[in-house]
Amino acid sequence: MIYLDHNATTPVLPEVLDAMVPYLTAEWGNPSSAYKFGSKLKSVIATAREQVAELIGAHSMDVIFTSCATESNNAAIAAALRANPAKRHIVTSQVEHSSVLNCCMALEKSGTPLLGRSGDFTSPPESRDGVIRSSNGGLNPPLREGAYRATYLPVDREGMLKLADLEAAITDQTASVSLMWANNETGVLFPDTGLNGHKTQRIANTTNISSHGIESEALLILLDKEGICASSGSACLADSDEPSHVIKAMKPNTADSRQMIRFSLDAATTQEQRQLAVTAVKREVEALSGVIS
Repeated sequence: MIYLDHNATTPVLPEVLDAMVPYLTAEWGNPSSAYKFGSKLKSVIATAREQVAELIGAHSMDVIFTSCATESNNAAIAAALRANPAKRHIVTSQVEHSSVLNCCMALEKSGTPLLGRSGDFTSPPESRDGVIRSSNGGLNPPLREGAYRATYLPVDREGMLKLADLEAAITDQTASVSLMWANNETGVLFPDTGLNGHKTQRIANTTNISSHGIESEALLILLDKEGICASSGSACLADSDEPSHVIKAMKPNTADSRQMIRFSLDAATTQEQRQLAVTAVKREVEALSGVIS
């Protein structure tokens, strides 16, 4: 098997597993307990928090462990809003993770920072004629009592965000700007910044390609038979037959939007595996092209 879908999920590194095994087997107590079997683990968690803080250049007291990225995204947005209760405006983009977009749309609707789940997702409002819009209409629509206004920045056909759009969207009422640094579907880097997505401002491990006239679903099935794992986009939206909101925001034509495949590598992916995958893609594309013609 050649696994090229590391943006969906990736194996635990051996050194991480070695570090965690004691706490998954013998040292599994509750650190909030009064007895030593659990309470002694408080220092272990404190050390882990200090290590993370040093890694990202933060104070250990500012590091909060959560159960997942969705919870982290929601917690960060909710904290920013609570720190600025008088400000009722959020800026994000049309290609953010669904947990961020769902949270923003919930805030617009009810004023409550509900957890934005990855599933049950509705695409953000699209820009028309280059105008950045809120999902409740216009650039500066009237706010319902208790509600928030969210601006969803567009991207161009290469998936790139324009800094001028970001600067224009921020006002004195903006409480939070929530933008991903690297897009998980296209690999495009924000905000300064054949292939779908920008050709140079991108992370090295992610490539999104399309083959003219070849449906991604058909190609993925054939690649799977060859032992190659890839995807047509975010795993969070894998149950949908529609192109993802990220792809829609780049405004490809209807056919192209259903012909895109994402390959995402990790540090252990070898040159041989990459070459085998390229050869397999070429072979299966040629086979499907023959069927279509």
